[in-house]
Amino acid sequence: MPSIRVRPRSEDSSLVEHLESEAQVTVVTPPEYGGPGGAFSATDLLAAALGACVASSVGALLARDDIPTGSFEVRVGKRLGQAPKRVKALHVTIALDAELDPLSRTRVLRAASTCPVGRSLSPELELHVELSERSTIPSQDSKP
Repeated sequence: MPSIRVRPRSEDSSLVEHLESEAQVTVVTPPEYGGPGGAFSATDLLAAALGACVASSVGALLARDDIPTGSFEVRVGKRLGQAPKRVKALHVTIALDAELDPLSRTRVLRAASTCPVGRSLSPELELHVELSERSTIPSQDSKP
């Protein structure tokens, strides 16, 4: 049974709905591909899926192994290609409000690099994962 429904709204906009929760997001064609931008693009959602997966995997590891980090966040950058049109590279930064010992650092990077979304991506896509320790993490109430 489908869990996601996508309904085109115009030639460069679609409404994506998670059927179980009824959560919705508008997806538009990005300016670099001739669209209006101003909302998530399909490639933004790919980057967001990877970021959410990394956050879940790293968060589970930190909690399970009681690795003290304070807060953390995941940032994902993307580089697009034109011929063919595709995501060429994703750069994931795990920003921690702590400094890890070498073993914990290795384990966090391994957890981030082996999340299910990352494992599902084409080997042609360049995937870079790094840690930024002692980062200043904005409060959840502040806007990015």
